[in-house]
Amino acid sequence: MKHGCGKKLQKANKMIPLGKTRSKTMRRTMSGDVKIDFLQDNGQVDPFDVAWTIPTAVAIEAFCYFYDCMRLPDFVHWHRDI
Repeated sequence: MKHGCGKKLQKANKMIPLGKTRSKTMRRTMSGDVKIDFLQDNGQVDPFDVAWTIPTAVAIEAFCYFYDCMRLPDFVHWHRDI
């Protein structure tokens, strides 16, 4: 990890297999798009395009960068939903 936001996050990154958490499953739609089902806090499952996600390791690195630098990292392509 390039940014020093703590050893606990580094350990957590090693414990979470990439592409697998309890809250998501990948599937292909009839149109051929790959979707991931995310389990929301309220129990609802919502599908999102896999293109809208980033790997766990990149998400943790982005969090550490933001925590250390207090700005959005350049290595993540951000979209504004406004």
